[in-house]
Amino acid sequence: MFLIHWHFRWLTDTMYTPCYQNQFALKALFGGNYLEEVGKHIDFESTHTKVLDIGCGAGGWVMDMATEHPATHFIGLDKVSLFPQCIRPANVSFVQHDATLGLPYEDNTFDLVHMRMFLIAFNKYQYAECMKEAFRVTKPNGIVQLLEVEMVDDGDQLVKDFGVAVERIMAANDQDAMIAQKLSTIMSTYGFTPIQEVRKSFRLNNHPLASEFLYIFDISLDTVKRIVFAVYGLSTEDEYKRWKRKWLESRKNTSTSTWWCAAGQKVVAAAAN
Repeated sequence: MFLIHWHFRWLTDTMYTPCYQNQFALKALFGGNYLEEVGKHIDFESTHTKVLDIGCGAGGWVMDMATEHPATHFIGLDKVSLFPQCIRPANVSFVQHDATLGLPYEDNTFDLVHMRMFLIAFNKYQYAECMKEAFRVTKPNGIVQLLEVEMVDDGDQLVKDFGVAVERIMAANDQDAMIAQKLSTIMSTYGFTPIQEVRKSFRLNNHPLASEFLYIFDISLDTVKRIVFAVYGLSTEDEYKRWKRKWLESRKNTSTSTWWCAAGQKVVAAAAN
């Protein structure tokens, strides 16, 4: 087994166009930016409501949320400064900070903490520490929402072989390729009470959003090009392009894409009289 170090979110937010395409594709897939139960617990019309988006990247989710809910204050946090510096809603601010070093906020600060697509950005230990920090900064009865994609997909042999290779590399880097299927369990482990979990799975050859997600996969593959080179013994850019065309065609014709979104509440028992 070989070890390859990688560090990127499923869509690296180094390019604004794919970042926002990713945002609106996921919003359309799940029917909104947050699950139904989240909306029942969070008052987005209150000026006292605070929301933290950990790993906000270029700000797709947090900017869209700030536009939809002008009364609420939103904070986007990321270790890389990719978020807009000039044009943004007045109710959103951004902080450059590495979440693996802890969150720079006091206990019980936020009504909602949002995290998505960290299964490759974090190893298992970093994910665990971030969940502990998310619990700490969430207000009593506040909410955390997580969203991840299944990394190992069905499909023809090319798709399956790539999935096996990805799972092997992730395991060598102390990462869990199956974390999307465990979101509610993870929440329970770190103190949250799961309140809703939604699984969205669709065929990539006939779904209305298939072209959007295939484009996301296309761009994302380029961010891990060196992984593909190592796994398949490629040596030239032309070889990579030929492999990518075959893989994308296989994904389109033979496989599904599956995403999970889950929400949990920081339930605090009432003090006894």
